[in-house]
Amino acid sequence: PKAAVQAYERLEASLGADDDMLRATLLIARAELHLKADEWDAAAPLMERAVALRPNDAAVLNFAGYSALERRKDVAQSLARIEAAWAQDPQNASITDSLGWAYFLTGRTGEAVDLLEKAQRGEPANAVIVEHLGDAYWQAGRRFEARYKWRAAALLAEADMGARLAAKLRDGLTPATTAP
Repeated sequence: PKAAVQAYERLEASLGADDDMLRATLLIARAELHLKADEWDAAAPLMERAVALRPNDAAVLNFAGYSALERRKDVAQSLARIEAAWAQDPQNASITDSLGWAYFLTGRTGEAVDLLEKAQRGEPANAVIVEHLGDAYWQAGRRFEARYKWRAAALLAEADMGARLAAKLRDGLTPATTAP
């Protein structure tokens, strides 16, 4: 990861003044590496620079908004960015999932369920989307459907997610088992 960050930095330094799209993409790539290393303070300014360069880019807005939302950082700003991204690309399943999850986290469960169902139709094998939908179903009182979604997500999940899903299947949704 450190070598990749350095390569991205060198590539960014070689860009011309009019290469904002590529520069923003490199900033997001660097931010993602920092996020994977749990380095929010290093990632956040990179995402802010990317948003400043491409304030109407749905992918950049969604990445910055969802990354902050996952960590429960500035939820209002995150929601606004995701809503702006979704307004530009409402057929994108990942952005639809982000908006549905933002609505879930802000107590708008009915709207969350509708959006997360749409997102899952777009990407039925995406474990994150399926887990989000299960959490929203649980919150909406649809416990049987929630457990069904969590079982489906467990079939698709990586190890870290699998432990959380197993706990949900055993105990139901709790603050500790809510998806990030």
